[in-house]
Amino acid sequence: MAETGAAGGGDETTAWRPLGVARYAVVTLVAAAAVAVAAKALSVVLRPRQLKLVLTDGFVQVDKLPALPPPGNLTFRFNVLAYNPTDDDLAYSEVDVRLLDVATSPPAVVYRFRIGYRIYLESLEWVYLADKEVAVPGKEVAGRYVSRFYDGGGVSVAMRLEGALTFLPQSRERANWTRRVAYYCWPVTVGYGQTTYDDVACSQLDH
Repeated sequence: MAETGAAGGGDETTAWRPLGVARYAVVTLVAAAAVAVAAKALSVVLRPRQLKLVLTDGFVQVDKLPALPPPGNLTFRFNVLAYNPTDDDLAYSEVDVRLLDVATSPPAVVYRFRIGYRIYLESLEWVYLADKEVAVPGKEVAGRYVSRFYDGGGVSVAMRLEGALTFLPQSRERANWTRRVAYYCWPVTVGYGQTTYDDVACSQLDH
């Protein structure tokens, strides 16, 4: 009888072994699924949700108003394209633009102005962030730059843009958020005449 009982116990152990394997498999699958979900969530958090900005021709054209003598007024003309590389919608607003003379230390501000409107970008969409003509009182620009412009010369600068980036998810399961995001475009030339420069892709600055 003892041997029968022992044999019966062995059969019971054998019978439970596949169930244990099945449980292990289920736990493994659940763990793998959890890891996949966590990885997906992490990729969503880490995936860049910023615009890609491009200054066309890497050039800010300067015109003077011939009716006014130096320092008179200047007009800055430039185009900045924005691209939304994400799967969701984005908005960029309250953009502060600075033209910085990188030849000085610290970089001197050639001119500073704001883009007062808000742009919306659907997923994978290109739009103009700025296609602007900015009237600039000559007295607000340092005399050494005005002299170069009126003499037909130019200045090598960097363009810094900083604005409020708003993430507008298409899924209701994710909330909107807004934070300040800055970009640095270099090299940029500010000057007269037609340009044959290449477009300049702007780099996102870390805060």
